[in-house]
Amino acid sequence: EYYFAKEEDDFVVQQDLLTRLEENSYDCIFICNPNNPTGRLMKKKLLLAVIESCEAKGIQMLLDECFIDFVKKEEEHSYIKNHQTYKHLVILRAFTKMFAMPGLRLGYCVSADLDLIDRIRKVMPPWNVSVPAQFAGVAAMREQEYVMETKAFISSERSWMEDQLELLGFKVYPSKTNFILFKGPEGLQEFCMQKNILIRDAESFDGIGKGYYRIGLKKRKFNEQLLKVLKSCRKLQKEQEN
Repeated sequence: EYYFAKEEDDFVVQQDLLTRLEENSYDCIFICNPNNPTGRLMKKKLLLAVIESCEAKGIQMLLDECFIDFVKKEEEHSYIKNHQTYKHLVILRAFTKMFAMPGLRLGYCVSADLDLIDRIRKVMPPWNVSVPAQFAGVAAMREQEYVMETKAFISSERSWMEDQLELLGFKVYPSKTNFILFKGPEGLQEFCMQKNILIRDAESFDGIGKGYYRIGLKKRKFNEQLLKVLKSCRKLQKEQEN
């Protein structure tokens, strides 16, 4: 069963999630915060209410924070530091997003439920983290300066990119991560591919229809190349309409 954030709410989770949680019986729920592909954060009060409701009802809650490294003041949104308060909360984190090493498959979970952690360990394959991944993880933990620089760059470039997309007439959904979701004409992905640029058609995500696209933030020169292609698409679209 899915909860679908609505376009009219700019894909921000609303209070009706808590209502559904309180009116139904669930064994487990999964929340991605920030969300993928929207990059949106849940309102802090609502997320806390959901966590406390799950705790009171004995519902296992999996909270995916894999993109929270890109959020400014992430400590205000993450539950890593106070996870001990909630036995039914499991937090998922990853090295692969911030440190751009998805092929190494390095991540971890945090929970106050030691029995659950023990059960997870029993079903894990032996040597589930490779030696290269271990070395990469240790090295990544030392790169705090890189993390701060990346956060600052992503925040600045994201704001600029969102403004540029809006100037081109696209509907942009403000993100807190290293990617942006926007609404454009159908066939935009194919148009970009013809120009040797690949963007993600978000229709493959449940609850999102046609005409939504997700782009990753790059260095300015690459973002400008993408904008040039999007501008040419807009120009062609207007010519066809006339």
